[in-house]
Amino acid sequence: MIQNTEFYSSPEQNYLLIHKNACTTIRDNLIKEFGSDLMDKRAGEGVTWAVTRDPYDRLLSALAYDIEVQYPQEAWGSLESIEEILSTIDYTKYIVNNVPHMSNYLGKAQHSVLQTIYLFDNNVDILVDLEDLEHFIPMHFKNPVGIKNRGNKSRKDSIRHILDSYPLRKDFIQSLLEVDYIMLKAMQAQGKVWSWGSGKIW
Repeated sequence: MIQNTEFYSSPEQNYLLIHKNACTTIRDNLIKEFGSDLMDKRAGEGVTWAVTRDPYDRLLSALAYDIEVQYPQEAWGSLESIEEILSTIDYTKYIVNNVPHMSNYLGKAQHSVLQTIYLFDNNVDILVDLEDLEHFIPMHFKNPVGIKNRGNKSRKDSIRHILDSYPLRKDFIQSLLEVDYIMLKAMQAQGKVWSWGSGKIW
């Protein structure tokens, strides 16, 4: 294994955490459902699963979150200030990097690492798309906890608008994300992406 990944396991399942993919919501549901049986390592013999999402949408969410954490709130006072921040980012290092170590505190981890890097060598059986959690969560948890940390849509929209204004930069970013799109299509072709008709997986 070449990366640091977090698992939350019970006898029935192993959940691989991928940042910016509803991980707080999933952890809260797992803790409520399994209690003391839940372990913070890969341990169970059950199904191994993870939540994924559209790579570009996830990057926008990561940028909005990381700017909020790393800069004063005043940075959001104008598009120009956000544009300046976005122009200084080394996107290769931001996107194509190692998975943050599990000892990083919430809010300090780098949230933009390719989903493919999280999944590499972790033998995940099923991927659940973020958009399908509205069905997946109530189907799998007896007393489900609602979706948390949805992020600030207007800030994400502002970043989208700025990146749309710089097509060369946007094209470069999308080229870095292409491996995630290839991975997601491959998993879909292998029948490893959950849908409502798939029913419960544990």
